[in-house]
Amino acid sequence: MGINFYNVCNQINLSFIYQLNITKSDLWLMQTNTVNPFFALSFSSNEISPQYHSILRRICLMEQNVYIEHMSSWKKLLHKLALKTESSFDSLKIRLYERMGSDREALIIPYNSFGTGSHIYIKGRVLRNKNIAVRDDDSLWENLMNSYKRMGSSEIPYAQVQIQYGNQIWELTCDDEGYYEGELKLDQTNLQHPEKAPIAITLLNPIFSPLPTFNGFVFNPPQTADFGVISDIDDTIMETGATSFRKMAVLTFLKNVHGRIAFPKVPEFYHGLRKGPSGANNNPFYYVSSSPWNLYDLITDFIELNQIPMGPLFLRDLGLDEEKFITKGHGDHKTEQITRLLELFPQRKYILIGDSGQQDAFIYYRIAQRYPERILAVYIRNAQAKETFSLVKEQIEKAQAEGIEMMMMEDSQAGIDHALKLRLIV
Repeated sequence: MGINFYNVCNQINLSFIYQLNITKSDLWLMQTNTVNPFFALSFSSNEISPQYHSILRRICLMEQNVYIEHMSSWKKLLHKLALKTESSFDSLKIRLYERMGSDREALIIPYNSFGTGSHIYIKGRVLRNKNIAVRDDDSLWENLMNSYKRMGSSEIPYAQVQIQYGNQIWELTCDDEGYYEGELKLDQTNLQHPEKAPIAITLLNPIFSPLPTFNGFVFNPPQTADFGVISDIDDTIMETGATSFRKMAVLTFLKNVHGRIAFPKVPEFYHGLRKGPSGANNNPFYYVSSSPWNLYDLITDFIELNQIPMGPLFLRDLGLDEEKFITKGHGDHKTEQITRLLELFPQRKYILIGDSGQQDAFIYYRIAQRYPERILAVYIRNAQAKETFSLVKEQIEKAQAEGIEMMMMEDSQAGIDHALKLRLIV
């Protein structure tokens, strides 16, 4: 459902919108962000005067209320029924686990996490193991069934897990979707770790015998890093056809990791950035995508199979609770996660890589505006999306006119040539 945000403007004062220097690309971004059209504008504090900036923030809240208020009655009812059904089902599962156990073993998926030197930021999920096995000769039916298993994950809600990292141990409780997440402070005896450090997660409750333990990794960026690289995934490193629903559905549900295609020279480009201008560094990579966590194994297998630098992933949980059901848009998620990395590593500069199919050029532009000394370059792969090409091109030209190093890549070689020119790689 779209939102008539012009009506909201009229409720306050329509004339002020023209004083904000809102461009055609801004309006397109507002229209495509159906949850909160004013998000991108309220995020920018450079072009908007303080009095209008505060007004925009109030409009953001008003827009959210308008969206919720104008949801059709059947959609509201469906949402409430879904929440109630899911809550009842989760409660039933918990009671069954407590009384009878499970005939299917538990599976802990420790997502690639990261450290800052003083803390580690971890996330993972506890599920019932559906034994997803992938082979390079899987049939369409086998791929479809594995996709069904991924998207229909059977979480173990409110499970308790033990985290062991170095000589420290913590305990965390999962939420109703089986996710555990923590910002864990390291003590003085536990600060020195390799750039890819092991972490062990053990399921404490519900009780399985023996207690299952799974191993993951925490990525600790070296202090000598030249910069960090924040990359999108879909149609940036992996061809997914995100601008075509039919193509995206075929690739998502009928192809496994062996049938996914990496764009030519992505590994060369990314390894060049990883090594940096010295040719011998290990610059950190972070992958921020709107893909759901259900595809985590497929994405990490793809990165490993194509020999692309590995790193922490920041994906989305497509749950039914109100926060996820309504408020988390593509732009919101990416902006929040990239801003988080910028704030956690205040001295580090970054390179941003995305594609022209969605909102990456507009999101990255506003981040570069907000952190002008921190963004070394922005690369936007041409995703051949005709409906957005002219607007993205206009946005890139605007960024370049303002001195932001942003370019449209027809292929990875163009990115390599540009990075060589900026002496980001050798």
